[in-house]
Amino acid sequence: MKILLTESPNENGYIESLMNAYKNLGHEVYCDVNNFYSSNFIPDVVHIHWPERLYSWHTIVSLDDVDYYSLIKERLDWFRNNSVSIVYTIHNLKPHENNTMIDTDIFKLITKKSDILVHHCSHSVALFNEKYNKYLSNETESIVCHHGDYLLHYRKVDRRLARARYDIPQNKIVTLNFGRQRPYKNETFIANVFNKITNRSKYLVFAGVFDAPKVNRISHWYFKIRNKIRKHTSIGNKKFIYKSFPVAELPYILACADIVFIAQSEALNSGIIPLAATYELPIVMPDIGCFKESAEGCEYKTYAVNNQLDAIEKLTLAHDEVKESNVRNNENWLKNNSWKSHASNIVNAINKVRLAAEKKNRNCN
Repeated sequence: MKILLTESPNENGYIESLMNAYKNLGHEVYCDVNNFYSSNFIPDVVHIHWPERLYSWHTIVSLDDVDYYSLIKERLDWFRNNSVSIVYTIHNLKPHENNTMIDTDIFKLITKKSDILVHHCSHSVALFNEKYNKYLSNETESIVCHHGDYLLHYRKVDRRLARARYDIPQNKIVTLNFGRQRPYKNETFIANVFNKITNRSKYLVFAGVFDAPKVNRISHWYFKIRNKIRKHTSIGNKKFIYKSFPVAELPYILACADIVFIAQSEALNSGIIPLAATYELPIVMPDIGCFKESAEGCEYKTYAVNNQLDAIEKLTLAHDEVKESNVRNNENWLKNNSWKSHASNIVNAINKVRLAAEKKNRNCN
C-alpha cells in the first residue's frame, strides 16, 4: 500500500518510528502536510495525526483568508472519492491550546470522514465515543494501538557524566518533570508535593521550554524575570532547566533521573510515559486518560488526579524503592509497545474495512 502521513519526522521520534514500521512491513510511505493539500498523488491511505497540523500549525500562502474548514473537507472528500482510506490517530480529545468553534468543527469533520480511528488505549475509545458519538458512522472502525517506544533515539549515557553536565548533585535521588512546561502541566502542584517528601536526598528538576500563561503584560514580565533568576541561581533542592532539548541531548537529561513525575489535571496521552519507559525510569503520574494503560509492563505508580496527599504517598514510595534497588527491567513494556505491532494493527484494520466496503458494494449491485 501507499501511505501518506500528514506529519513529517521531527525530534519527537513518533512519526519517524511509525514510518519505519510501515516500511518494514513492505509499504510505501510518504509524508508532509503539503502533500495533503497540494499533491494530486492518490495514495491508498491518508493517515492524519494532530488535526492542528492541517490548519493551525501550517500556513497556506494566499492573498485571501483561507477557509480551512472548507478546504480540509474538500481534500478529504477528494481522497474518499478516489477510494482512499482515512486513518485518524487520536492523540487528544480537544485542541492543544485553543478550543474555538473552528477547532471543534475541524475535529468533528475529521472524525466524521475517517474510516479508522486509532487509539492509544481502550479507555480512549470510550472517552472519544462519548464526546464525538454523533459524528461516527456504523462503518467507522476503532482500534487500540499502544504508543510505541523511543528506541529510535535511545542511547546509554553514564549517570555521573550526565549529572555533571547539568550541575546536578551526584548523591541525590532526582525526580524529573520533563517536557514543555505548559500551565496545565501543574508546576505548582509538583513543587508542593515534592516539598512534603521527607527524604533528605530528594532533588527536583524541571526540564523543558517554559510556556508562560497567556495573561496580562505584568504577568509576562514576572515570569520572564522569575525564570531568568531560576535558570542562573541554585534554589535549594530544585533546579530549573528551561530550554529546548534536541534529540542528541535527551539521553543526558534522562540519565540524570531516578524518577519521572507527571501531574496533569486533564489529558488523554503523554509522550513522556513511553519516553520514561524506554529509559527504564519509574513513573509517578495521575490516573487519567491512557496514562495507566500506557505504562503497563514498566515500573509506575498512579495517584488520584489533583490529590496532593495521594501524590505525596506515591512519590514517597518511589523514593524508598529507589534507595532499595536500582535494578529495572522494561522488557515486557517494550514487547507490548512495539511499533511493528502498532503498524500491523492499523494495516489489518485497513484491510478489514476495505473488504467490508467491497462486500457491501457487491451486495448493492
